[in-house]
Amino acid sequence: MHSSGLRDAWVSRLFLYAIFIGCILATATDSQFLFYLSITPRSLTSGRLWPLLTWPTVFSQPVEALFASALIYHLRVVERLWGSRKFASVLLIAWACTIVFLPAALIALQYVTASALTYLPSGPAPLLYALLYQYHAAVPSTYTYYMIGSRDQAGSNDRFTFTDKTLTYIIAAQLALSRFPYCLLPAFYGWTIGAIYRANNTSAITRWRVPAWGYGKMAADIGNQRHTGNENIVLGSSSREERASEVLRRRR
Repeated sequence: MHSSGLRDAWVSRLFLYAIFIGCILATATDSQFLFYLSITPRSLTSGRLWPLLTWPTVFSQPVEALFASALIYHLRVVERLWGSRKFASVLLIAWACTIVFLPAALIALQYVTASALTYLPSGPAPLLYALLYQYHAAVPSTYTYYMIGSRDQAGSNDRFTFTDKTLTYIIAAQLALSRFPYCLLPAFYGWTIGAIYRANNTSAITRWRVPAWGYGKMAADIGNQRHTGNENIVLGSSSREERASEVLRRRR
Protein backbone atom coordinates (compact mmCIF):
# COMPACT_ATOMS: atom_id res chain seq x y z
CA MET A 1 0.00 0.00 0.00
CA HIS A 2 2.92 2.34 0.59
CA SER A 3 4.51 1.95 -2.83
CA SER A 4 5.50 5.16 -4.53
CA GLY A 5 3.53 6.96 -7.20
CA LEU A 6 -0.14 6.61 -8.11
CA ARG A 7 0.03 3.07 -9.44
CA ASP A 8 -3.20 1.12 -8.84
CA ALA A 9 -4.89 4.33 -7.69
CA TRP A 10 -6.47 5.69 -10.86
CA VAL A 11 -9.35 7.43 -9.07
CA SER A 12 -6.84 9.39 -6.98
CA ARG A 13 -4.97 10.22 -10.18
CA LEU A 14 -8.12 11.56 -11.86
CA PHE A 15 -9.00 13.50 -8.72
CA LEU A 16 -5.52 15.03 -8.69
CA TYR A 17 -5.74 16.03 -12.36
CA ALA A 18 -9.21 17.52 -11.85
CA ILE A 19 -7.99 19.74 -9.01
CA PHE A 20 -5.03 21.05 -11.01
CA ILE A 21 -6.98 21.60 -14.23
CA GLY A 22 -9.93 23.23 -12.46
CA CYS A 23 -7.71 25.63 -10.52
CA ILE A 24 -5.70 26.55 -13.62
CA LEU A 25 -8.84 27.24 -15.67
CA ALA A 26 -10.45 29.27 -12.90
CA THR A 27 -7.29 31.34 -12.45
CA ALA A 28 -6.67 31.82 -16.18
CA THR A 29 -10.23 32.97 -16.83
CA ASP A 30 -10.41 35.04 -13.63
CA SER A 31 -13.61 33.27 -12.63
CA GLN A 32 -12.82 32.29 -9.04
CA PHE A 33 -15.67 34.46 -7.77
CA LEU A 34 -18.19 32.20 -9.53
CA PHE A 35 -17.51 29.19 -7.34
CA TYR A 36 -17.53 30.27 -3.70
CA LEU A 37 -20.81 29.78 -1.83
CA SER A 38 -22.35 32.83 -0.20
CA ILE A 39 -25.64 32.54 1.65
CA THR A 40 -26.93 36.03 2.34
CA PRO A 41 -30.31 37.68 1.73
CA ARG A 42 -28.80 39.51 -1.24
CA SER A 43 -27.39 36.36 -2.86
CA LEU A 44 -30.65 34.50 -2.39
CA THR A 45 -32.79 37.27 -3.87
CA SER A 46 -30.42 37.85 -6.80
CA GLY A 47 -30.86 34.27 -8.03
CA ARG A 48 -27.21 33.28 -7.53
CA LEU A 49 -27.99 29.67 -6.71
CA TRP A 50 -25.65 27.70 -8.99
CA PRO A 51 -22.81 27.68 -6.40
CA LEU A 52 -24.94 25.28 -4.37
CA LEU A 53 -23.86 22.63 -6.91
CA THR A 54 -20.50 23.96 -8.11
CA TRP A 55 -18.73 25.20 -4.98
CA PRO A 56 -17.30 21.81 -3.88
CA THR A 57 -15.62 21.25 -7.26
CA VAL A 58 -12.85 23.82 -7.84
CA PHE A 59 -10.22 25.31 -5.55
CA SER A 60 -10.00 29.00 -6.41
CA GLN A 61 -6.58 29.55 -4.80
CA PRO A 62 -3.45 27.84 -6.21
CA VAL A 63 -2.02 27.38 -2.70
CA GLU A 64 -5.11 25.43 -1.65
CA ALA A 65 -4.91 23.33 -4.80
CA LEU A 66 -1.25 22.58 -4.04
CA PHE A 67 -1.92 21.37 -0.50
CA ALA A 68 -5.01 19.44 -1.64
CA SER A 69 -2.95 17.66 -4.31
CA ALA A 70 -0.30 16.72 -1.77
CA LEU A 71 -3.03 15.42 0.55
CA ILE A 72 -4.58 13.31 -2.22
CA TYR A 73 -1.17 11.80 -2.94
CA HIS A 74 -0.90 10.68 0.69
CA LEU A 75 -4.48 9.39 0.75
CA ARG A 76 -3.95 7.15 -2.29
CA VAL A 77 -3.20 4.28 0.11
CA VAL A 78 -6.90 4.28 1.08
CA GLU A 79 -7.81 3.51 -2.53
CA ARG A 80 -5.29 0.65 -2.60
CA LEU A 81 -6.75 -0.65 0.65
CA TRP A 82 -10.40 -0.47 -0.43
CA GLY A 83 -10.20 -0.79 -4.18
CA SER A 84 -11.03 1.89 -6.72
CA ARG A 85 -14.75 1.16 -6.87
CA LYS A 86 -15.41 1.65 -3.15
CA PHE A 87 -13.08 4.66 -3.12
CA ALA A 88 -15.05 6.33 -5.93
CA SER A 89 -18.33 5.45 -4.20
CA VAL A 90 -17.23 7.14 -0.97
CA LEU A 91 -16.23 10.26 -2.90
CA LEU A 92 -19.65 10.48 -4.56
CA ILE A 93 -21.49 9.91 -1.26
CA ALA A 94 -19.40 12.59 0.47
CA TRP A 95 -20.02 14.99 -2.42
CA ALA A 96 -23.80 14.44 -2.27
CA CYS A 97 -23.90 14.90 1.52
CA THR A 98 -21.77 18.03 1.21
CA ILE A 99 -24.10 19.64 -1.31
CA VAL A 100 -27.20 18.86 0.75
CA PHE A 101 -26.18 19.38 4.37
CA LEU A 102 -23.22 21.78 4.52
CA PRO A 103 -25.15 24.85 3.23
CA ALA A 104 -27.79 24.08 5.87
CA ALA A 105 -25.05 23.96 8.50
CA LEU A 106 -23.76 27.31 7.29
CA ILE A 107 -27.22 28.86 7.67
CA ALA A 108 -27.49 27.47 11.20
CA LEU A 109 -24.07 28.87 12.13
CA GLN A 110 -25.07 32.31 10.91
CA TYR A 111 -27.61 32.48 13.73
CA VAL A 112 -25.06 31.25 16.28
CA THR A 113 -22.22 33.55 15.17
CA ALA A 114 -24.41 36.59 14.40
CA SER A 115 -23.75 36.27 10.65
CA ALA A 116 -19.97 36.17 11.08
CA LEU A 117 -19.77 33.19 8.69
CA THR A 118 -21.50 34.07 5.44
CA TYR A 119 -19.65 32.09 2.80
CA LEU A 120 -17.76 28.86 2.14
CA PRO A 121 -14.51 28.79 0.14
CA SER A 122 -14.78 26.74 -3.03
CA GLY A 123 -13.14 23.37 -3.41
CA PRO A 124 -13.69 19.70 -2.52
CA ALA A 125 -12.12 20.04 0.92
CA PRO A 126 -14.94 18.11 2.70
CA LEU A 127 -14.27 15.13 0.43
CA LEU A 128 -10.60 15.16 1.34
CA TYR A 129 -11.28 15.25 5.07
CA ALA A 130 -13.84 12.46 4.77
CA LEU A 131 -11.07 10.38 3.21
CA LEU A 132 -8.60 11.63 5.81
CA TYR A 133 -10.71 10.06 8.56
CA GLN A 134 -10.58 6.72 6.74
CA TYR A 135 -6.81 7.13 6.45
CA HIS A 136 -6.62 7.89 10.17
CA ALA A 137 -8.77 4.91 11.17
CA ALA A 138 -7.74 2.22 8.68
CA VAL A 139 -4.12 2.82 7.69
CA PRO A 140 -1.58 1.93 10.38
CA SER A 141 1.68 3.79 10.78
CA THR A 142 4.74 1.86 9.63
CA TYR A 143 7.46 3.56 11.66
CA THR A 144 7.93 6.04 14.51
CA TYR A 145 10.64 8.62 15.04
CA TYR A 146 11.43 11.09 17.80
CA MET A 147 12.57 14.68 17.99
CA ILE A 148 14.44 15.69 21.13
CA GLY A 149 13.33 18.99 22.60
CA SER A 150 14.74 21.16 25.36
CA ARG A 151 16.29 19.78 28.55
CA ASP A 152 14.28 20.35 31.72
CA GLN A 153 15.62 21.09 35.23
CA ALA A 154 15.83 17.40 36.07
CA GLY A 155 18.23 16.85 33.18
CA SER A 156 15.89 14.77 31.00
CA ASN A 157 15.02 15.60 27.42
CA ASP A 158 11.51 16.15 26.15
CA ARG A 159 10.77 13.81 23.25
CA PHE A 160 8.23 14.56 20.57
CA THR A 161 6.91 11.43 18.91
CA PHE A 162 6.09 11.41 15.19
CA THR A 163 5.08 8.74 12.70
CA ASP A 164 5.12 8.44 8.94
CA LYS A 165 1.52 9.77 9.00
CA THR A 166 2.47 13.03 10.71
CA LEU A 167 3.25 14.83 7.47
CA THR A 168 -0.21 13.98 6.14
CA TYR A 169 -1.85 15.60 9.16
CA ILE A 170 0.38 18.66 8.84
CA ILE A 171 -0.70 19.10 5.20
CA ALA A 172 -4.35 18.68 6.20
CA ALA A 173 -3.98 21.26 8.99
CA GLN A 174 -2.38 23.71 6.60
CA LEU A 175 -5.28 23.30 4.18
CA ALA A 176 -7.82 23.79 6.99
CA LEU A 177 -6.09 26.98 8.14
CA SER A 178 -5.45 28.41 4.68
CA ARG A 179 -8.40 30.83 4.92
CA PHE A 180 -9.08 30.98 8.60
CA PRO A 181 -11.76 30.61 9.90
CA TYR A 182 -13.82 29.86 6.78
CA CYS A 183 -12.02 26.63 5.86
CA LEU A 184 -12.54 25.13 9.31
CA LEU A 185 -16.21 24.35 8.69
CA PRO A 186 -15.61 22.24 5.51
CA ALA A 187 -12.74 20.44 7.26
CA PHE A 188 -14.79 19.63 10.37
CA TYR A 189 -17.80 18.64 8.28
CA GLY A 190 -15.77 16.31 6.05
CA TRP A 191 -14.13 14.66 9.08
CA THR A 192 -17.60 14.16 10.61
CA ILE A 193 -18.97 12.64 7.40
CA GLY A 194 -16.03 10.24 7.30
CA ALA A 195 -16.63 9.21 10.92
CA ILE A 196 -20.36 8.65 10.34
CA TYR A 197 -19.65 6.60 7.22
CA ARG A 198 -17.20 4.36 9.04
CA ALA A 199 -19.47 3.93 12.05
CA ASN A 200 -22.39 2.72 9.89
CA ASN A 201 -20.83 -0.07 7.86
CA THR A 202 -24.10 -2.00 7.63
CA SER A 203 -26.34 0.81 6.36
CA ALA A 204 -27.66 0.94 2.81
CA ILE A 205 -25.64 4.09 2.02
CA THR A 206 -22.31 2.56 2.98
CA ARG A 207 -23.11 -0.59 0.98
CA TRP A 208 -23.87 1.45 -2.16
CA ARG A 209 -21.29 1.24 -4.94
CA VAL A 210 -20.78 2.97 -8.26
CA PRO A 211 -22.79 1.10 -10.94
CA ALA A 212 -20.75 -1.73 -12.38
CA TRP A 213 -21.45 -0.76 -16.01
CA GLY A 214 -19.96 2.71 -15.61
CA TYR A 215 -17.08 1.70 -13.38
CA GLY A 216 -16.23 -1.38 -15.45
CA LYS A 217 -15.95 0.55 -18.71
CA MET A 218 -13.72 3.25 -17.24
CA ALA A 219 -11.52 0.75 -15.41
CA ALA A 220 -11.19 -1.36 -18.55
CA ASP A 221 -10.14 1.65 -20.62
CA ILE A 222 -7.50 2.65 -18.08
CA GLY A 223 -6.35 -0.95 -17.77
CA ASN A 224 -5.96 -1.23 -21.54
CA GLN A 225 -3.91 1.99 -21.59
CA ARG A 226 -1.70 0.66 -18.82
CA HIS A 227 -1.33 -2.69 -20.61
CA THR A 228 -0.40 -0.90 -23.84
CA GLY A 229 2.14 1.18 -21.97
CA ASN A 230 3.66 -1.92 -20.39
CA GLU A 231 3.88 -3.57 -23.82
CA ASN A 232 5.65 -0.53 -25.21
CA ILE A 233 8.11 -0.65 -22.32
CA VAL A 234 8.77 -4.34 -22.94
CA LEU A 235 9.17 -3.81 -26.69
CA GLY A 236 11.45 -0.86 -26.07
CA SER A 237 13.66 -2.86 -23.70
CA SER A 238 13.76 -5.77 -26.17
CA SER A 239 14.84 -3.48 -29.01
CA ARG A 240 17.57 -2.00 -26.83
CA GLU A 241 18.83 -5.49 -25.97
CA GLU A 242 18.88 -6.42 -29.66
CA ARG A 243 20.85 -3.29 -30.53
CA ALA A 244 23.32 -3.98 -27.72
CA SER A 245 23.80 -7.57 -28.97
CA GLU A 246 24.36 -6.29 -32.50
CA VAL A 247 27.05 -3.87 -31.27
CA LEU A 248 28.81 -6.68 -29.40
CA ARG A 249 28.80 -8.91 -32.50
CA ARG A 250 30.31 -6.13 -34.59
CA ARG A 251 33.06 -5.53 -32.06
CA ARG A 252 33.98 -9.21 -32.19
